Amino acid sequence: MTLADINALITLKSNADTNSFPNATRLILINQWYEKIVSMILDSMDDWDWDDTNRATEAIVTKSMVANQNYVLLAVSDAIIKVKRVEVTYDGTNWYKAEPMDINQRGLATNTTSVQQDYNTAQPFYDQQGLYMYLYPIPTTNSSNGVRIWVHREPTEFTSGDLTTGTAKPGFDTAFHPMMALGPAFEWTEAKGMPRAQSLGVELADYEVRLRRQYSTKNVDSDMSLTAAYKNYE
Repeated sequence: MTLADINALITLKSNADTNSFPNATRLILINQWYEKIVSMILDSMDDWDWDDTNRATEAIVTKSMVANQNYVLLAVSDAIIKVKRVEVTYDGTNWYKAEPMDINQRGLATNTTSVQQDYNTAQPFYDQQGLYMYLYPIPTTNSSNGVRIWVHREPTEFTSGDLTTGTAKPGFDTAFHPMMALGPAFEWTEAKGMPRAQSLGVELADYEVRLRRQYSTKNVDSDMSLTAAYKNYE
């Protein structure tokens, strides 16, 4: 469904035209439900990973390391929801998977000498705190794009221009695009105390169940089965 289709469905389901239920309010609720639906998807995924199909880049963020700086700085524009995997190269050639850690796990001081003694470049670690990703060990030379971060990203929210043009589409499975209309219609009718809010809530709940079921079995090839194993202890 396009945004024009979604907007038309909002009008139908809410029984309110754009004079009483203006586009500015609809846009806020559309994006609110976009985020909510994506959170349902991320919560339900198997090892098939969702990413907004409207994005033109891979869900991999690269950062450069600076000599003697113990962190790389992420950006709000990176739109990171979750970090899946981190790889690091200290020499620009050899890459190693960095393991997550928390500073609370470290019993010793974090001064440079202590850190460099306890960690080596072939077994790196990282600690994530907000936009700062701390690296262990600390790089001693610059490394251009020396950190690769596989991520789950936020969806690309729609703008007022997108809503006016009406051709953009949500970046998830088409079968669940009606949720982008049902959600705003539900929010509007509930806020207005309209009886139809109850039926819209029921319809949304049905869509959510089916969305979670579909995204939890995306990668059919990953289905697992148990078989008995024989072990000889003699």
